[in-house]
Amino acid sequence: MERRLRRQRRLGVCTCYLILGALITVAHAEADFTEVGGLRGIGSYTQEEGQGGGIAAADFDNDGDIDIFVPSAAGVADQLYRNLGPGIYEEIGFAAGLDSTASSRSALWVDYDGDHLLDLVVTADCWKLPDECATTKRIRLYRQVSDASFADVTTGSGLVGLFPVDPDSHSAGVSAGDFDGDGFLDLLFREWEGPTVLMRNNGMGGFTDVTASSGISQFFAGHWQAMIHDFDGDGSQDIYSAIDFTTNRLWINDGNGNFTDQAVSAGADNDMNDMGVSLADWDNDGDLDIYVTNIKINGLHNVFLRNDSTVGTLAFTEIAASLGVDDGGWGWGTTAVDVDNDGWLDLVATNGYDQGSFVSDTSRVFLNSATTPLAFTDVSATSGFNDAFWGSALVAFDHDRDGDLDLLQTCAPGGPAPADLRLLDNQSTLAASNKYLVVQPRMSGTNHRAIGAVVRITVGSQQMMRLISAGSSFLGQEPAEAFFGVGDVLIVDQVTVEWPDGTTTQRTNVNPNQVLLVTTGPDADGDGVADFADPDDDNDGTIDSQDCLPLDDQAWSLPQATGSLVMTASNPATLEWGAPPLPGSLSWTFDTIATSVADDFLGAASCLESAGVDTQTVDMDPALPGSIRYYLTRATNLCGHGDGGMTSGGAARTVRSCP
Repeated sequence: MERRLRRQRRLGVCTCYLILGALITVAHAEADFTEVGGLRGIGSYTQEEGQGGGIAAADFDNDGDIDIFVPSAAGVADQLYRNLGPGIYEEIGFAAGLDSTASSRSALWVDYDGDHLLDLVVTADCWKLPDECATTKRIRLYRQVSDASFADVTTGSGLVGLFPVDPDSHSAGVSAGDFDGDGFLDLLFREWEGPTVLMRNNGMGGFTDVTASSGISQFFAGHWQAMIHDFDGDGSQDIYSAIDFTTNRLWINDGNGNFTDQAVSAGADNDMNDMGVSLADWDNDGDLDIYVTNIKINGLHNVFLRNDSTVGTLAFTEIAASLGVDDGGWGWGTTAVDVDNDGWLDLVATNGYDQGSFVSDTSRVFLNSATTPLAFTDVSATSGFNDAFWGSALVAFDHDRDGDLDLLQTCAPGGPAPADLRLLDNQSTLAASNKYLVVQPRMSGTNHRAIGAVVRITVGSQQMMRLISAGSSFLGQEPAEAFFGVGDVLIVDQVTVEWPDGTTTQRTNVNPNQVLLVTTGPDADGDGVADFADPDDDNDGTIDSQDCLPLDDQAWSLPQATGSLVMTASNPATLEWGAPPLPGSLSWTFDTIATSVADDFLGAASCLESAGVDTQTVDMDPALPGSIRYYLTRATNLCGHGDGGMTSGGAARTVRSCP
């Protein structure tokens, strides 16, 4: 096979361990997955012709369980599966306003406007469809305007016309991170046989192409998934870039959104057929290793880059063969998952392609031996995840909140089975008997889901870490939460969240077998949960329907604007809010949103405290002097949100307009 093979999928191408020094004990490791999609409401699936299709999993409606968005082929509407709980799905895409029937390839949930509601980015490409591509949007941006209601706001967003019309190019995923530290999530788009494009979020509802000025070289190559993490620990988000046919890149951020490639000096410059990528701490040594899928042929193989970095020096060592994880067939999606909840992350990967023995490739499950030195055992044959489909995207999350990680896989048509969306329920008896902890970090500002945060836990002498990211695997996204298996421990000694802004929050003596919310922001009732995310609004000790009534009834008063609201064509307006009156013992977090009379979104200010006096600058340029803008105030809790600038009937209530 030639080195630069253009891969074209036809018609759419699918013991016992004791951890010394810790308090975790586990029984014989096992893996047991069962496909349950049809039983849980997952319907038929159509994947676009090309090299796979993506998955975006997140709790978009803030009800506590994980929903699924799946891009579809041209002529078929994309699918939004709302999790009705526990793990029962209803497809609501068309009803939610996601009604496009244009070709779609990958997607990403991202709160781009900072209103604490997840919005959606959907990408498409020109793969063998140049005529359609020339007349449809390559990128679509949907803003969530209310619970499960979306509006297409692509026009004017800056996301139009980013990629050339090329029938050999292929959308290769999208990732999000705050590269310049302004609190708004920027977007990194990838294209196979095309460029990488970095779009800076301007905080006003739009994006600006800063690729050239960022230092990210604009070369056309087989770009696939990129993952974002602060690799060098300097407080800024860096980029690891998996590239097909050429050398991978490790773009290190100087803190201002300027990047230099340090892959060669760090030993991360793998030069194979890289596709899927996962970042995880498989050896529990406190840093993130890198696993990349490839093609097992002509000396090529999957790559495991052990992180050997020290303070001030980035260093990775490739050890896939010695670990037994080098053979993944013709690899695509991959992710880290603690299959048995023993406290050690395992590896899963999907694969397959219309080429020789790869036609009947089976997916892989590599169990972590939980030993030093690190080692894995291939248990695919008995795992229930050994399908011979042509897999592409692969993500892990607890779909039914039963305390173990399940898998979701897209499969392409043309292989041993038709295109399929496969939900694989984890039925490991060991996972069920072991304990777990899910940590959900949430921030009170614009980066509400704390993308870029790192979560660490300590159990005895054992430490574990997880990354909160947006964009992973192969055309994939996993939820913004950290899942830990913790064996049979009675108490997790410490939970630490390292926030993207450099601050940390700790919880001690945490009970396992729960979803733990860790937040930033004011905590009026001292219960350890910031008021913006506190479901017990009336503090009666019971979370019930009464906690939602204040939002539903608008039973709160607007804060008064006390500062000067002078606005010119070149200068921003300055707002000064007094502390809002709290009805009873209720607490709120307030976001200031500048809107026009027609309620057109112009921008969102960062979060204002619910006590004391805050001064907040809202840059409304290019507004003209004398134009009218209303400052609406939004109160948010887990039940939803209420807008103080309008009545429940939608009539605008002026807080104060600019002169």
